[in-house]
Amino acid sequence: MLKSGGLVALTAWGSLEQNPIPLTVMGPFFHRIRMPPPPPGAPHPFRFASPGSLSRELESAGFRQVEEEPRDINCAWPGPPEELWDFFREIAVPFRSILDSLPPDEQQQAIREAIGGLGRYYDGQSVNAPALIVVATGVR
Repeated sequence: MLKSGGLVALTAWGSLEQNPIPLTVMGPFFHRIRMPPPPPGAPHPFRFASPGSLSRELESAGFRQVEEEPRDINCAWPGPPEELWDFFREIAVPFRSILDSLPPDEQQQAIREAIGGLGRYYDGQSVNAPALIVVATGVR
């Protein structure tokens, strides 16, 4: 619920190609398994990556004075790549079916590749990678 005159602010991921962490984690699996793209309008983490798509949703929901802008941020994980991999596996429930569909030896190789890829962003204390998000605001 948002009272009349209230301001909403939303964030969403920019494109997968502009967010190296998910691409680094999922890439080794996508090289082994061909995934069809989601149906148009289906919920997925990068649904609002296209410029203007989040603001169009806000406008269609009746918001006015809608503004949207991309923002570059640092996507930081306060620990080593192995912990980030464990976290990703824990929270990315739809991803588990992809992971579990691989034979065990291929699964382990893909996991090693993902963790190795995350290592490119590891400074000895945290994993830091550039990320692009979309920020949109609107008034009810």
